[in-house]
Amino acid sequence: MIYYHYTTQHGAFHIAHSGKILKGQGALADGSAIAPQLGVNLTTSPSCIGHGLHLGQKLSATLIQTLPSTVWVKRNPQDLADIHLLEHSAYRLEVELESDDYLLQSATDYYKHNPRLLKTLALTGHNPLFDYLTEREKNHYLFAFLNGELQDMSSTWYYYFDDIVASKIKSISRASSFDVYSQALSCAEWLELWEQEANLVRHCSKM
Repeated sequence: MIYYHYTTQHGAFHIAHSGKILKGQGALADGSAIAPQLGVNLTTSPSCIGHGLHLGQKLSATLIQTLPSTVWVKRNPQDLADIHLLEHSAYRLEVELESDDYLLQSATDYYKHNPRLLKTLALTGHNPLFDYLTEREKNHYLFAFLNGELQDMSSTWYYYFDDIVASKIKSISRASSFDVYSQALSCAEWLELWEQEANLVRHCSKM
């Protein structure tokens, strides 16, 4: 069965080089804490929307002062106000796993004793900065979620409770525009392409 994993450009580069997708953070089933290495986050949805991903949103001056510098980037060094969240949707990995793999578990099953937590994760999945919103803004998202304007994507979520090796990665695609992915290549092909692109940049910088 095919599953998808979304990541940043740096993340895709690391995965292609190391030959595996490392376990990432996730909320423990009892809601007591965020585990830094719960499992690899997967979804059956080919769309990056609604999974709690940072999608490169531009940040306000207030949020820049609040958020850690590890989650945002200056797109234009000449413009100090042009600061955005990292794009965790920059690359999409297509992973093939057996549906009966004992290391694979759906979020629905994992949180079956805490369905309220799963609903909260589904709601905040549409804005990873939900906790930083005003009450009015939070209510806007809540009403849109309850009315079905924002889709509950939690039924598409899975955890894989181990690192995923390269042999299970069918392809890596790059976002050509928002939520549109192209150039489905293997890890080796991406490493070669990135090297070509880096050489081109180096060549242009010398001109």
